[in-house]
Amino acid sequence: MVNKMKVLILLTDTGGGHHRASLALKKTIENVEGNEVVIEDALMYSSKFLHWIVTKGYLFFANKTPRLYGKIYNSADKVSFLDKAVHGIASFYSRKLGKLFDKFKPDCVISCHAFCTEMVSALKKKGRTNALLFSIVTDYAAHAAYINDLVDAYIVANNDIVHQLRDQYNVDCSIIYPLGIPIYEEFYKHCDKYAMREKLGLSPHKKTVLMMAGSFGVTNILEIYKNLNKYPSDYQLIVVTGKNEKLFRTFRHMVRSGVIKNKKEPTVKITIPTKLCYFVDNIEDYMSASDLIITKPGGLTVSEAMAKELPMAIFRSYDGQEKDNAEFLKRHNLAFTLRKGREGIHQLNDFIANDQELEMMRNNIHIFKKENSSQNIYRLLEEKLHQSNN
Repeated sequence: MVNKMKVLILLTDTGGGHHRASLALKKTIENVEGNEVVIEDALMYSSKFLHWIVTKGYLFFANKTPRLYGKIYNSADKVSFLDKAVHGIASFYSRKLGKLFDKFKPDCVISCHAFCTEMVSALKKKGRTNALLFSIVTDYAAHAAYINDLVDAYIVANNDIVHQLRDQYNVDCSIIYPLGIPIYEEFYKHCDKYAMREKLGLSPHKKTVLMMAGSFGVTNILEIYKNLNKYPSDYQLIVVTGKNEKLFRTFRHMVRSGVIKNKKEPTVKITIPTKLCYFVDNIEDYMSASDLIITKPGGLTVSEAMAKELPMAIFRSYDGQEKDNAEFLKRHNLAFTLRKGREGIHQLNDFIANDQELEMMRNNIHIFKKENSSQNIYRLLEEKLHQSNN
């Protein structure tokens, strides 16, 4: 096989998922002595202005005007002026990215974002590189933006996407590999749930719900937390705020005081045992300790939860990637959508109390999860590079 390889991983800063996927792959590839891996934000490298426009635009539309974002996303999924504009912009700004290729001379390029795929394809058309191009679809459905004739292999999360790429976008099945979205190997390690709870300072024999609060928005997550305590059930709660300092401080004040105050509504007493965390670098441990996760359906978080065979309650998925991810999960009974207000809390309480429902969803997740995704992607790189050298 290949003695060593130089791998360039390209991403754009439109969410933590792409970065986590890249780091997981880098760690796996660099475990083999002699391999070199460089991770680069393709837009930042090519144009700080373009990076600002794309990343700030994405965050604004996705968070502030999600319906409009959904319309833009769906419009880009068919041949349109927007589609042609993206091709033109990617081709123009790829020239500066070519300097990175001249310097590093990669054997393989792994693209974690559709725009990066367009830029590398433009370089290949111009003869600036003959590196193999691997496009990773970091969500649970495909999109026209990922499709390019110069991609050597598509790495996807599941067989549903294989069929979608074949039937909807006429992609040859021989270059589609349902190996899963790359995540850290730690997520595949089996841990004793009760021992992990004890390690994390939780009650070992009490059912546990993990709430990934950082992606929800302050108003939404506080409303959920208030309702959880208004209509409590017999479980404990882990709240992870991520790097949202304002949200963490708000939660810390409530948990310490034991009450949730709201000027417009009566004070609610905190009745659910709550472990509050800021950003953690061992989220796999908290998933191991939990029976259910309340989360937005981001591709990486979904993959990590599935690796841990952790049932999911999906909170308010917006049009675009989130909606596609949520539809895949619901179609195969790997998650349920949390309804609004009091009705949603009763729905969650009923589910967490039903051992049969929990076990059924865990079994479904076991069927669909992809084992050792990063290792299998690395083996694919080796295989394709070996073929291209012979």
